[in-house]
Amino acid sequence: MPLSFGEGQGVRFCVSPENKKRNCEIMPYHVTIIHAREFMQVTAEGTLNYEETKRQLLQCASLAISQSDSGVLIDTRAAHSVLSETNLWYLAAEFGKQLSLAGFKIAVLCPRERFDHAKFLELCSQNRGLNVMAFTSFEEAITWLFATSEVS
Repeated sequence: MPLSFGEGQGVRFCVSPENKKRNCEIMPYHVTIIHAREFMQVTAEGTLNYEETKRQLLQCASLAISQSDSGVLIDTRAAHSVLSETNLWYLAAEFGKQLSLAGFKIAVLCPRERFDHAKFLELCSQNRGLNVMAFTSFEEAITWLFATSEVS
């Protein structure tokens, strides 16, 4: 089950860290975090089961999108398996076909050594009109999710 926080409460969010007092505002938030362990599926032999992984991720993302108003953070930092570039391309295509994501943001958080993979998923997703961005920093991902602009 994806982790949600906020539940419509207000949070003091500073747009500019160097000028906290002047640029702070109270804003509602609700972001859902999906961890890799919730969707990454492997076979008994230890190889990645792409079809089951895709199904689980789409199910988690669909639920998260229905419950979030700010966006979804997909945290892959603890993932032991890595999707191939081909699988990432197909995953972006499935996201575009199966999820209603108009005006919705998805941040993909990954370790630095897999940033190229996450950027490839970002590119494939953006080519399908989705607002997906790759990050190695949790703070930068959250800041982007809460930013008011539609497109980065």
